[in-house]
Amino acid sequence: MIFNRKQTGKAITIRNPVFIGLLVLFTSGVVYLYFKKPDNALIHAAKGLEYERSVQDTLAQAVQCYQETCRLSPSDAMFQHNLGWLYWKNQQSDSALFYVSRAIELEPNMAVYYISKGLMLELKNPDEAFGAYKQAVLLSPDIIDSPFFNDLKGRNPVKTGELLKNASNELLEMLSVRYSSIIEAKSGKLLLSLGENDRAYETLSHVTQIHPNLNRPWYYLGYIEQKRGNFEAMQIAYKKSLYLSPSDYLPLYALSSYYQATGDTVKSDSYYKSAEKAYKNKRSVHSIRSKRMYYQSSKHDDVIPQGFLNYISPVFQTQALMRIENIHNGAR
Repeated sequence: MIFNRKQTGKAITIRNPVFIGLLVLFTSGVVYLYFKKPDNALIHAAKGLEYERSVQDTLAQAVQCYQETCRLSPSDAMFQHNLGWLYWKNQQSDSALFYVSRAIELEPNMAVYYISKGLMLELKNPDEAFGAYKQAVLLSPDIIDSPFFNDLKGRNPVKTGELLKNASNELLEMLSVRYSSIIEAKSGKLLLSLGENDRAYETLSHVTQIHPNLNRPWYYLGYIEQKRGNFEAMQIAYKKSLYLSPSDYLPLYALSSYYQATGDTVKSDSYYKSAEKAYKNKRSVHSIRSKRMYYQSSKHDDVIPQGFLNYISPVFQTQALMRIENIHNGAR
């Protein structure tokens, strides 16, 4: 292999056969990987998702695919969780609880796994189920605004109310031991959900002073300002939230609602379209991680059962947003 350099008139000659062989082998490997996807856990998971979301009866194939994903990647909690739900759909409750509990052991900081466990336990053991739900709320208080939590309140309003109070008290106890702006932000959201708007405002305002780069505290401050009728302060807070997280559909929906109410249909429609796009394109945490883990993109929503990610995600619900909610529900 000879490289000529015109600038110097010199030539570099490489006649090492080992080097040439390694170069050819490397090139062949790159070409092979480019044209043929490797046999990894994510490939089988993708097939399993297709089977689970098929209109045909392909549950058995989905189970087989996820059994293989768990064999290839036994430490991936989402694969364990999804296999658990497939067993649940196949009326194998013991196996379902085993795999969902395994997901919690592998990744104990994911609210979705606790919600799944609670739903599987709720009829048989409501106390344990609500314990799982409380843990989910402690990890991600935003689920309080989800369709799941709204249904939970409808099924058992007393236990749900106790859950919120107990979770709020637990967060306050954590703060008394060690300060954390994340915990304080969660506490502010729970105080807001309990109707303690003034305390929530004070708490969330403090968070934005200590940690101004968290977007959801700004969003909830905007929500409180909206309820108070302070629309200029509301816009500032919502826009700060949106600046920090442009793909967060909650402040987008909120601003769309506000501009619709003021008669500015151009701005309202613009924010609404952005909100709908952000809502439809939201990704699960596992989906975001998958490209780093497997060097391949996965579906935005890789959570089983189908529709579960939407079910546990927060929605913006006020009377001012009835137009948006009606349009969204009509599109389903």
